[in-house]
Amino acid sequence: MSKQLRLVMAIIIMIGFVLNGIYILKISNTITGQVIGWSNIIFFPSFLVWTFIKYMTNKKVNHN
Repeated sequence: MSKQLRLVMAIIIMIGFVLNGIYILKISNTITGQVIGWSNIIFFPSFLVWTFIKYMTNKKVNHN
């Protein structure tokens, strides 16, 4: 599997976690549900930003 395809799959999974966090916030009225929802919304976008920065800074140049 190529790096670009793995990156796209990882981004889709992380967006799914963010949407899951939004869903949990909407259906939950407990403190635990609020913590889980907000942690999904805050934690996984930080991974998205980190992944994007790592991908952009680690591009290898072929000199063939």
